[in-house]
Amino acid sequence: MIKSLVVSCVALAALVVHDTIAVHPIAQRAPRTESEIADRQRFLRYRQRLLAACSNSDAGRELREQSNHLIAAKLEELRASRRRLDAVTVLTTTHKTNLTDVSVNTYPEYLFGDDDSVKCVLAPETTQTSFYVKGELYRQDITEDQAGVSLSTELQFIDVNTCTPVSDLWIDLWHANAAGVYSTDSYGLAGFTSIFPGHYEGRAPHIDIVATYGGTYQNNNTYAGGSTIHAGELFFDQDLITETENISAYASNDQNLTLNKFDEARGGDSFRV
Repeated sequence: MIKSLVVSCVALAALVVHDTIAVHPIAQRAPRTESEIADRQRFLRYRQRLLAACSNSDAGRELREQSNHLIAAKLEELRASRRRLDAVTVLTTTHKTNLTDVSVNTYPEYLFGDDDSVKCVLAPETTQTSFYVKGELYRQDITEDQAGVSLSTELQFIDVNTCTPVSDLWIDLWHANAAGVYSTDSYGLAGFTSIFPGHYEGRAPHIDIVATYGGTYQNNNTYAGGSTIHAGELFFDQDLITETENISAYASNDQNLTLNKFDEARGGDSFRV
């Protein structure tokens, strides 16, 4: 049985979108010009090469090491917060992974990556993000009182043009039943605690993300202003979705589950967590 998930989509973002992104569900986007289409195709061809070049640099390796230890520290905080579970539950719970010999003493580099391979790159939007609401609260924990599998997500944003982390970037993150906002730190990291997303008709379980640069924190615990530089979605492996859907909090959903491959909005450029 799945009790909790730690998702480290070290979402190394290539933030090179040149046009304004409409994130309102009814907004209409103007057709792309030939120049914009050419820019997009060029980016899709070279995105992984750009990020790999950053990963191979001295600065990239140093940032990766620092980020791994920061994420490992947050993982230890999560472990500590969940140690109130009874011993029987802990000992009988299996956490699936393709890694071997994993324990609490495993080096962060082994868990989160110490090679130069590209983890994932945020491509220009494949669909206009739906249900975006301005003025959401500045918060990391968006669980509220919702039942479901606990989900901790760590996102990291890297500008492939400079190979440096993108700090002070406002990240709106939401999915079925929860929404919140948080800012990236000096390492380009932003973390959220929520539950594994549910589903609704026509859409596979996914997480919506909007990245805004230049916003200003407000006294009412929200942010205002800034320019939206990316709007996209994160998807999950189908086998993980299938297993999660067997848990009571999700099994009670009487809407038809849409598989990833049949998702009406997912484009070929989307990346799974």
